[in-house]
Amino acid sequence: MANGKVHTLPIFRCHNLMTNSHSALAVSIGQNIFLSRLGTAIATRGITISKNALLVAGAGGLKEIAGNGDMLRQLKKAYADAIWGPLVVGLVATCAAFPFGLGMEWLNIKTVAEDRKRASAEEMGETREIKGPQNTTANEDEVEPAGTELVHLRS
Repeated sequence: MANGKVHTLPIFRCHNLMTNSHSALAVSIGQNIFLSRLGTAIATRGITISKNALLVAGAGGLKEIAGNGDMLRQLKKAYADAIWGPLVVGLVATCAAFPFGLGMEWLNIKTVAEDRKRASAEEMGETREIKGPQNTTANEDEVEPAGTELVHLRS
């Protein structure tokens, strides 16, 4: 605390860095699983086209390199077998993370800001009531606080 101002960690920058890092890691893992499963599927199905030729052609270019309908069917099945692995890994990771999301503390950012202002005012010796902006509806008797969205804050 310097000059009555609280200096905090730039949490949003850290959050963005971690999100981007995790995304890059997930793509890398998914790509490795896909490539290894594609090689296995090609060998298992007896496809004579090389894995590199399949990768260059991509899923949209299978017709051009297949030659006949039976080979095209086998290539599609090989791709389906290969893509199954990354999808399962993503599903398992999501299911594993879900319980932790339920355990997080979800806070109303407006309420947290008002509590911080109130605590700061008490620390400075002030005892005035701090109120945020108010939104009025069509009926003037009903007044609801603005910004009632729930936001997760990490402390």
